[in-house]
Amino acid sequence: MTNPYGPNEPAAAIWYERADMAGVDIGGIAYGVHISVFFMCAYHLLKKRTGRYKIWLLFIFVLFGLGTVNVAFDMHFSQSTWIDDRNFPGGPFAWSTRRPRRPLLTGGNAESILISFLADGLLVGVLARFNEIVK
Repeated sequence: MTNPYGPNEPAAAIWYERADMAGVDIGGIAYGVHISVFFMCAYHLLKKRTGRYKIWLLFIFVLFGLGTVNVAFDMHFSQSTWIDDRNFPGGPFAWSTRRPRRPLLTGGNAESILISFLADGLLVGVLARFNEIVK
């Protein structure tokens, strides 16, 4: 049974819009986890205040700040796609496929890559230190 209130769009466009919304929702859940982990790390670092805790505080603040800006960019891009430019010829699906080089989208993706480099660098450093200890 078809929905009489549903949009008059091709099935591929509807699937794309549903997938995009699911991605935004999952990103929001992941950001909530990021907030929780950030505050747990900050709490424990400030509670102990031993060793290089200031460097670690700076590191987690940078990761959290970049993650927050990334989420803000993605939210603004979604708003542009689904609300502000909804009447683009062909609808949101056409807008997002014909206009992929938006500064907000590029900035958000660049921040994601930077966050990945920082987190991977941390893991490589921890593994290198672990290998020194084990030997």
